[in-house]
Amino acid sequence: MQVLLGDVSATMIINDFYTREVEVYRDPELAISINKETGEENLKLAESKDEEQIKVHILIDPHGYLVKPACLYLYWKKDEEQVKTTATEAKALLLYFRFLHQNQLNYWKFPHSKSRKQTFKFADFLVASINSEDIAISTAKTYLRVIVNFYKFLGRNNLIEFSEKNKPFDFEMISIRQSGMLSHTQRVISVQTTNLMKRLPRDQKKHVTRKLSPLTQEQ
Repeated sequence: MQVLLGDVSATMIINDFYTREVEVYRDPELAISINKETGEENLKLAESKDEEQIKVHILIDPHGYLVKPACLYLYWKKDEEQVKTTATEAKALLLYFRFLHQNQLNYWKFPHSKSRKQTFKFADFLVASINSEDIAISTAKTYLRVIVNFYKFLGRNNLIEFSEKNKPFDFEMISIRQSGMLSHTQRVISVQTTNLMKRLPRDQKKHVTRKLSPLTQEQ
């Protein structure tokens, strides 16, 4: 389905991915319209004046089409998790899908070798951006967590069939020792993480004032 966003020619990026914030129905419903001349039945989005609308970001590919898995995830974040804004998630997904596109990679089929997986290549790209002082570690970690949560969403909803031979990363449990007032109740807690996050350094060695802007196709 092609995206119809009205007159956005002034800010639209040609031949590149881009994001937009749009208003959509929280609980959209379909209706059947009948062509009076041919009798053909077509599905369309039912219009309702009383239906609640929410603002959510969408990701659009260079051909002007929705990147559907990314849009579904962004809608879920807004509707189910009720985040205040999906701006950060949209920036992370924009950067990720632009990276995949520029490196001729897809998002759903993964090599068995960890170093060849798209997700790990993206993490290495973020590390290089940290080393060149284009991005802070905190921003890189935030973006990478978005990608992890994106794939967890795809897996939960069977939008990608993961297996031992086809998976974006490995999950593992780590133990964290607590400190503070309540540490006597549970000194050690177990937290689920991924081996992907280990790709990033722990501390920022240099002060970074610039933020990473997703590169355009020409750049």
